[in-house]
Amino acid sequence: AYPAAQTATEAGNDAQQRVRNLLVQHGLNVASLQVQPIREEGPFDHIPLAVRAEGPLSAIQAALASLAAQQPAIGIQSLSLQTLGPARPGVAPQLTAQLSLSVLRERP
Repeated sequence: AYPAAQTATEAGNDAQQRVRNLLVQHGLNVASLQVQPIREEGPFDHIPLAVRAEGPLSAIQAALASLAAQQPAIGIQSLSLQTLGPARPGVAPQLTAQLSLSVLRERP
C-alpha cells in the first residue's frame, strides 16, 4: 500500500504513471487510463484505475506478469479481452484489453 504520507491523489497519479509505463514498455498501446473515484475501505483508501490497452496476446501476458511484481502492489480486479478486427490465418490477432486495477493507500 502507498503510505499515508502521500495524498490519495498523489498515489493515484503515481499508480497511473506506473501502469502506463509498464504497458508501453511491453509494447501495448494505451488507449485510455483513468483514476476512478476513491473509496474508503477500513484503514485504506481504495484507488481504482480503468485501463484500455491494445496489442498482441503475448504483450498483454507479459504486462500482466509484470503488474503482479509491482510495489506498492497493483491489484487486478477484472480483465476482458476482445479481438480487434477479423482474425487472419498465420497472423497473431491484435486484442483490446479492458482492465479494472486498484491500489491501496494507508489512511492517516
